[in-house]
Amino acid sequence: IGVSDHDPVERNDDCDDGDGCFSGEDSDCHSVDTDGNGVEKAPSGSPGLIKIIVVAATNRPGDCDPALLRRFGIRIHVGLPTKSDRRKILKCMLENIAHNITRVELCDLAAALDGWSGSDLESLTREAAMAPVRECIRAAALQKRRGRNAKQPGGDGSGQADDESRRTDPDEAARECLLAGFQSMRPVSLDDFEAAIEFWSGNQVSEHENGSVLG
Repeated sequence: IGVSDHDPVERNDDCDDGDGCFSGEDSDCHSVDTDGNGVEKAPSGSPGLIKIIVVAATNRPGDCDPALLRRFGIRIHVGLPTKSDRRKILKCMLENIAHNITRVELCDLAAALDGWSGSDLESLTREAAMAPVRECIRAAALQKRRGRNAKQPGGDGSGQADDESRRTDPDEAARECLLAGFQSMRPVSLDDFEAAIEFWSGNQVSEHENGSVLG
């Protein structure tokens, strides 16, 4: 971003002025001059222009300093993605994720997510993709708890299964359960997306007709 020669570029903490001042010769920051269109001028004595294009993006333009916005000669408003855009974004997000979502379900999902931004869709997909992983972790935690309970006097279980549990280290059994779960982990489904939508929107299943977010 171009900074005018007259603009302060660095605060000098060694200045005795109570209001503070800005460093000049000792500053490690360098200021550049622009021609008003965002193109930096070449230093004096250098031929031609240094052509640099600065592109910035924000989803909170109202919070930007007006002085900063004036630095950019062209502003382009990019709206929220359309249904087709949302479908393409979701398809791209799911490209490297094992799932069983059909093309029709993907279109229905994109239609149900009207008003969601690309960042929202990314977070939603990440939350849905974590559902099978969490199932594996919960199964391993349950296996560990059962193993510890079996080692205690009067623990759950009886007979041969109880004897085997007593001989098995609970932590080792939990690790084996977790690895086995990861190796046979199920694909992400539409139900995972529905649960993720409820999580992010704060809605309950009972609030939706037929118990489905997409219904």
